[in-house]
Amino acid sequence: MLRKLRKSMIIARRDGGFSLIENLISVAIFSVGILSISMLFTQTMTYSHFSEKFAVAVNLGRAELEQLKNTPYTNIVSAETTKTVDNVSFRLVWDVNENIPVNSVKKVVMHVYWTDLRRDHEIKIETLYSRF
Repeated sequence: MLRKLRKSMIIARRDGGFSLIENLISVAIFSVGILSISMLFTQTMTYSHFSEKFAVAVNLGRAELEQLKNTPYTNIVSAETTKTVDNVSFRLVWDVNENIPVNSVKKVVMHVYWTDLRRDHEIKIETLYSRF
């Protein structure tokens, strides 16, 4: 009888699997890991989208300033325009201040505004244009 009991205990030890508690703990750890990775992925996508629109805004502002550079000095005046790229509307506003910082120089401040992912954004680019 004692031998049968020992054999059944040995067999029980070999056939033992994971308990319900061990399974629940491993599922919880796995879930926390997957949740962290998914949050990291969404943040990365958000920042990537923002940086793309930021680059578009900078390029639009610089292109408009380049057009002003090719404009005769007396025709450089404050103005505003709107451009749409990838279904995002960018509003470009530039202010021209004459004789700043010195005579015969115009200071142009370009503001580019856009709304993206329910947030408003703005960048500012400044440059100087000389009569000479």
